[in-house]
Amino acid sequence: MKNNIFKIGFFCLLIINGVLAFVMLNHPRPPMPGPQAKADLMFKISNELNLSESQKESFFTSAENHQKGMAMIERQQKRLVKEYFEYLKMPVVDEEAKAEKLNEIALKEAEKINMTFAHFEELKSLCKDEQKEAFNRIISEVQQILLGERRNMPRLPRD
Repeated sequence: MKNNIFKIGFFCLLIINGVLAFVMLNHPRPPMPGPQAKADLMFKISNELNLSESQKESFFTSAENHQKGMAMIERQQKRLVKEYFEYLKMPVVDEEAKAEKLNEIALKEAEKINMTFAHFEELKSLCKDEQKEAFNRIISEVQQILLGERRNMPRLPRD
């Protein structure tokens, strides 16, 4: 009886992982803006928030660290995806190992989301009270870019 429950649970998880892989592979995110566009975005954000020189320095350092961290995670994630597709070449696939690899890929995606959240949380902590209202407007537009809802650079509102 317990074996049947474990088998059913295993196959349910396997199906869920397969659906996740299908969605990830068939609906890739649009490419993020290039290096110049990212630099432009950083300057637009700093101008819209009216950051002081010390705030700008902290923000630009944070943004550079964020970009480096994201690049590292994306390299790791690409390697994992390549390893995942190696299962197609195997005559017999170890379904548990394949599911574990897919889980590792999903964890990398979660790591990227957490890193981006922490980056903007750090920016928010740099803001003074009078800058936080502008931060809330900006973060809504940045969200649209991150989610691929806007393909161009944001037109940040001017008061």
